[in-house]
Order: sequence, then structure tokens, then C-alpha cells
Amino acid sequence: PLGVYKLWEGMYLATLPGEFTAMNGKEVERSVQAVLPGGSAVQLLGLANEYVSYFTTCCEYDAQHYEGASTPWGRASSGLIKHHLQKLGRRLPESGAH
Repeated sequence: PLGVYKLWEGMYLATLPGEFTAMNGKEVERSVQAVLPGGSAVQLLGLANEYVSYFTTCCEYDAQHYEGASTPWGRASSGLIKHHLQKLGRRLPESGAH
């Protein structure tokens, strides 16, 4: 359910399989931007291809408010998503999508 797609030069789309908090979304966006050509913009698309509940930052998870307590995959789940999106971004061909 993860994907990184080049829409046009300098604009990318990253798909997410659940509900990401605003803070976590910014972290994911920055982590994907870090592996793309300089100056690229990333638009996140949540609830894409799959729904596997909430994803929070580690601090939000530790606080165990609604979203953190509703993150069944645990504290490190967002880090795993970021890691795999970065791998997809690095493998993205110049003219296509991955």
C-alpha cells in the first residue's frame, strides 16, 4: 500500500496506508523529500490502497492520547513507513513511478 510517484518535474506523491497525525505527516514528508532531487515537493495521500489505523510520532504514541492509543502497530510503525517510502523514493526512475 505504499507508493512514491513522480507527478511532474519537482512534484511527487507519496501514498500512506492509514491516518497520520499532522506532526507525523510533516516528518514523513520531510523524510521523503530528503531522498528526492533538491527543491522537490511531496504531497501525501492518506488512506490510500489500504487502511491499517493510525500512525503517530514516537512522542504522540508515548502520550497515549486517542491517536497514540489507536496505533496498533506500535511506537516504531511510522519509522518503518518512512524507511520504506525513502527506499521507494531512491529507486524512483526519472521518468516514471514506483
